[in-house]
Amino acid sequence: MSNDSLEYNKKIKDLKEFDNKKNQDLENNNTLKLDNVLKEPYIFKLLRIYQKKISSKKIQKIQKINLNKYSQRNNNI
Repeated sequence: MSNDSLEYNKKIKDLKEFDNKKNQDLENNNTLKLDNVLKEPYIFKLLRIYQKKISSKKIQKIQKINLNKYSQRNNNI
């Protein structure tokens, strides 16, 4: 696995843990604690940033592969 994939998986795990904690808080008090409310948008923002980084790298790899296929096809003509 690449380093980005490991980081992405770690962020997903952190997000799930945070979600579980938030649900427990809701069950206990029926309200969110202030610190959870403040952390939540930041965590989702981080998740989106990592998704964009990973997807852009995958897109670049696909573009390289397609460029190579195209150039090989032109060389065969």
